[in-house]
Amino acid sequence: MKTMTCRQLGGPCEHAHQGDSADNIIKAQDAHLKQAVDAGDSSHEAARSDMKGRWRHPKKAMDWYGSAKKQFAELPDDVPAAGAARARRCRAMRLLDRSTRCSMGWVTGAPRRCAMSGP
Repeated sequence: MKTMTCRQLGGPCEHAHQGDSADNIIKAQDAHLKQAVDAGDSSHEAARSDMKGRWRHPKKAMDWYGSAKKQFAELPDDVPAAGAARARRCRAMRLLDRSTRCSMGWVTGAPRRCAMSGP
C-alpha cells in the first residue's frame, strides 16, 4: 500500500490517496477531482480539465501515465498504523483514506477488537 497526494498527481491540494497500484491511485484521483468540481471547488477545475483533456491526446496521456506509474513505483510502502494488522483480519472491513473501518465500527490503535476478527 502506498500513498500519493492530489498535488503529486497534478492537483491543487494535499488530499491523500492510498492504493496497491498506480492504477488504483489514478482512479481515486479522477474520482476526487470529479467530486471536488461537482461540489463547486473551483481550485480543482483546472486539474479536472487537464485530466479529461489528457485522454483526448493518446501520446500526452501515455507520457503522463508512465510518469505517474514511475513516481508510484519509487515511493516507499506505507507503514501500517498500530492496530491496522488486527483490523485487516476482519473480512467485513473497509479502508477509507487512512482510517480502518469494519462492520462493527471504527478500529484504531486502541486495544478494542472487532467482533468479526476472531481470536
